[in-house]
Amino acid sequence: MSHQNLPPVHTRHPQALAAYEATRAQARALLLEPAPQGARAAELLTQAAQDIVLTLWRALAPEELQQASLIFMLGGHGRRDSSFHSDIDLLIEVHDPALLEHEHTVLAIEAWLRAMRASRAKIAHAVRTPAQGWEAMQQDWRTPISLLDARLISQGEQADPGQCVAREAALKHLRADDEGVGFVEQLIQGFRARRDRHGRTVYLLEPDIKSGLGGLRDVHAIHWGSLVRCDKSALAHAIPSWGFEEEQRQKLLQAREWLLSVRHRLHLLQGRQADRLRFEQQEALAHDLFLGRSQPAEALMHQHYHHARQIQRIMERALRRLVRPRLLALEQDTLAEDERFARVGGALALKKDAHLARPADALRALERAQDLGLLLEAQLEQQLEDHVARWGFAQRDDLALQRQLLDLLSSHGAQGATSQRLLELGILAQLIPEFAPLICHVQHDVYHVYTTDVHTMKCVDRARALVHNLPDEACDRWPAFRRIAAHLTRPDLLPLAAFLHDIGKRRGGDHSRKGAALTPQICRRIGLPEDDIDILSTLVREHLILSNTSRRRDISDARVLRDICARIPSLEMLNLLTALTFCDMSTVGPESMNDWRATLLLQLHARLCAYLEAGGSESWEDRKALIKERREQILDQLALIHASPLWSALGEPNHDTLLDALSAFLSDVPLAHLASAPIPTLIRQLLANMCALERDATVTLAEPLDAQDVHELVVATRDSPGTIAKIAGVLSAHHLNILTASITTTSSGMALDVFRIDTPPDLLITLDAARLERVERALKRALDGEEDVEEMLQKRIEQARLPPRHGPQITPIVRAYQDASDHFTVLEVQAPDRLGLLYEIATTLRQHHVSTHFSTLDVMGNKVVDTFYVEDDKGGKLDAEHVEYVRQALLRTIRHSPYLDHPDAQSPREAP
Repeated sequence: MSHQNLPPVHTRHPQALAAYEATRAQARALLLEPAPQGARAAELLTQAAQDIVLTLWRALAPEELQQASLIFMLGGHGRRDSSFHSDIDLLIEVHDPALLEHEHTVLAIEAWLRAMRASRAKIAHAVRTPAQGWEAMQQDWRTPISLLDARLISQGEQADPGQCVAREAALKHLRADDEGVGFVEQLIQGFRARRDRHGRTVYLLEPDIKSGLGGLRDVHAIHWGSLVRCDKSALAHAIPSWGFEEEQRQKLLQAREWLLSVRHRLHLLQGRQADRLRFEQQEALAHDLFLGRSQPAEALMHQHYHHARQIQRIMERALRRLVRPRLLALEQDTLAEDERFARVGGALALKKDAHLARPADALRALERAQDLGLLLEAQLEQQLEDHVARWGFAQRDDLALQRQLLDLLSSHGAQGATSQRLLELGILAQLIPEFAPLICHVQHDVYHVYTTDVHTMKCVDRARALVHNLPDEACDRWPAFRRIAAHLTRPDLLPLAAFLHDIGKRRGGDHSRKGAALTPQICRRIGLPEDDIDILSTLVREHLILSNTSRRRDISDARVLRDICARIPSLEMLNLLTALTFCDMSTVGPESMNDWRATLLLQLHARLCAYLEAGGSESWEDRKALIKERREQILDQLALIHASPLWSALGEPNHDTLLDALSAFLSDVPLAHLASAPIPTLIRQLLANMCALERDATVTLAEPLDAQDVHELVVATRDSPGTIAKIAGVLSAHHLNILTASITTTSSGMALDVFRIDTPPDLLITLDAARLERVERALKRALDGEEDVEEMLQKRIEQARLPPRHGPQITPIVRAYQDASDHFTVLEVQAPDRLGLLYEIATTLRQHHVSTHFSTLDVMGNKVVDTFYVEDDKGGKLDAEHVEYVRQALLRTIRHSPYLDHPDAQSPREAP
């Protein structure tokens, strides 16, 4: 019978398929139990795959092919850790080469594969002779690694297992002439390359369960390394001679159990092979596994990071032991300053007969490794962890030990590796128990990339680099913060403040205030004087104020400066807090700090310094003096004026014409804006205003700022309702972010609005001259009434090719602050970021009789926090009833997006 005439597979082998599905159903049921059994489920899935493979092979393969063949399962099915949609990797080794030349052999294998596909399993197979197997192993280094997991499931009587190219052959090949040391070194290099590629951390927002750091691939590396070097798998056996005890094996198996359980659920949830734990899957799995928790997604990821860290630690130590066994007494180089320690290659080790007698010995080991720039030898690292695990209250209250810890955190010679060791060896949690809740704590958002403990130690490292002028990428990129740190009279407090700044997290409520309350008890154990404790408590309590203010408030508002200075009353405290804020902001994630955020923070620092140096009194009380000073400053910058394209567009007017226009401009612009705006901004507004008056039309001017890829856009036009909404809509339609918006209306009715704009980081576009020209033309058409902004935005949305990427759910929030400004109500809007959001919000404000004076936008991953300084369109702050009316209207706009998300919905202006 030819394979074309075979009856449907499900009618020929119904029992095999039914048994296959029944076993998989048993595996699925194991995952629904209170304690999911991931490893047992993997064994059942492997057994189901093996049974159907063999059943169909015996039914469909010719007898002579069966007798001459060996069948191996590879990969996850070979290791018995497969998941629901894992490929079934098979090797068929045929020991009669002549059979491979026969057409009926090819047809039989095709029929067998067709039958296997009826089970909806994905099959990856290779059919070859032993000779071809040897050739494949020599050509591709991945082949012998895959053969380490080869498990024989079928053996024909005419096949010779002694000639097969499988596990034993792979072991021989990988051991080569150095007993496998070179192979394990390759595993270590591969791990370190991935660690460097991922920012030297396992803490990714959307980790890969299989291939990410601390994932199943690292478990496999331990398994492969131990097979090659010790001829037994560390997953199945403790290997005391290698330093791998049963305790470490059990920890490894527990972590593997977690990974397998999560991977099984991911496969079932997606209905396909899927190993990336994305936000939407995190939320779905958390609902099942942590039902009833207040923050289930954070609980899920905390558990995952705990196990990933465990695997990473065990793997790195295990592989290092395999490369450099403990029995290297002849290679030891005793360190003269401490007879207990020796140098073994590039690592610090305990001498053969030495041991860690006192807690201080553990910290001394870290000091010696730090001073000499050495790794910790794997056995010593394990001994340190075991030693620290036995500490208790006596060590916690040991002042000398606490001071030793403080020195390791903050001294000039301290290194990032030391911070990591203090964390991973458990020393921080033992000596500072308040730190324990931060370990593996994750915030379920797109902004906080690292877990809180890792972020904290990175923050400490940056603070140390700042005060000791050590090499550091961020400190070198923004040297202004080094100059601020150079003025500190107590630089030693900065690393400690960095360590304590998030100590109040994972306790509910305001973590800044809770951290400030915990700080005194920690500092007293360290033996700090009360004056230092007061400074550190203030820094912890206020560590967010400069970051939030610089990104979300109008820093030209005297009320803002006055309120901050009431909480930070000295220049020393301001410098400490600015340095701490920089360290904090720049270590939330690899891309958390940029030129724009650094510029905003430095501008706020400069304004606060001026305010404090002036004694905190009101500035610019004399209008004439202010106008005179600004006039002189602008005229000192004639080069900027003459270089502007608008100067040429004006026909390069004579000096007297410029003086007249400048006098009129300075008298027309609001005093507060004159007092706060930078001179280059005032010059751009002056020229745009002159051009707009001369042409009686909208004029725009965009110029690059010092901050990378940030431009300042000045729009001069006749003021009319909805101006800011139209501008926001046009910029959104052209894929531009608005960082801040300063709304300035002159006494004569001209709008001279200033926007700081850049391009979204996820779009590969730049603000080149051609794009800016298109944006400026579109702005003029929209503001002059020649084009409808809603149609422009809708067209942009319809052109989008991909749906927005899913992220953590963001709950829309609108807050109002009446005491944040002397003259304006401050509205703070938190919402999921999307195209056209600012346009929607600005339009809603206009429709509800609200005028915007100033706006700033702070994007944190997929969340945006927009702040608006507003007043009633008749003047003055909004009253309580108006605030609530506007707040509810904004929430409706954000949730239902009447302009964009639901274009068929009735718009507000059409509503009855």
